[in-house]
Amino acid sequence: MIKDRILVVDDDLAHAEVIQTVLQRSGYTVEIADHFQAAVDRVRARDFAIVITDLMLGDGSGLDLLRDINQRTPEVGVFVMTGYASAETAVTAMEEGAVSYIIKPIDARELRARVERQLAAQHLLTDNDELHQALDQRFGLEGMIGNSPGMKQLFSRIKQAAPSSAAVLISGESGTGKELVAHSLHQLSNRSRRKFVAVNCAALSQSLIESELFGYVKGAFTGAQDSKVGKFEYADGGTLFLDEIGEMSLETQAKLLRVLESKEVMPVGGN
Repeated sequence: MIKDRILVVDDDLAHAEVIQTVLQRSGYTVEIADHFQAAVDRVRARDFAIVITDLMLGDGSGLDLLRDINQRTPEVGVFVMTGYASAETAVTAMEEGAVSYIIKPIDARELRARVERQLAAQHLLTDNDELHQALDQRFGLEGMIGNSPGMKQLFSRIKQAAPSSAAVLISGESGTGKELVAHSLHQLSNRSRRKFVAVNCAALSQSLIESELFGYVKGAFTGAQDSKVGKFEYADGGTLFLDEIGEMSLETQAKLLRVLESKEVMPVGGN
């Protein structure tokens, strides 16, 4: 991955080119997208370390772009800039995952300083991940150590399964570390920078488990005043660990099997 590639998104092309020039003088590779869809396509096609986006775009918003990036490539740092600053938009941007909020007109020195700090933090995180991987390779896996034949066999199976996108069944008695195995599978997969979501199925009543897993639409049942995203959709692109699936009713298990086979989720109350 080219860690120092930056994307500037602004429907004001002249302003975007000014930012591009400022950052290129500091040695960064800088590309420009002048509208929302172009930015989405560019981010999906190439690796960027930082995306600097205007809040208001011609065919979308910077917040929509921020959400799309956080869902697909959360390792990318997103700066949101605007000429119409308000405390509300700043708070919203930071809550949505922006790493920086910039008010126009842009101060070149401050922008360079923020970019340098963000890249340094991302490089440190990458170095830390690489160190963890080296330690895991030598001494064990995430949260697990052992040198017995049984543990070596377990580590080998985890390493074989982790690169796959297939569903994995983890079996074992309560307290034997099934969630640790799930975490290791996640950390060794290409989804490691995305969400790991654990759900204790035994802790949810049968009346709640389907809406918790699959989500629901507004009006699906009494009290459903707004639609809610389920755990499957929330963990999309990452790893969903369903603990104690044997505690589900057979009807819910059948619906779960359908989701695993079709790769599609139908929220409660959906068509």
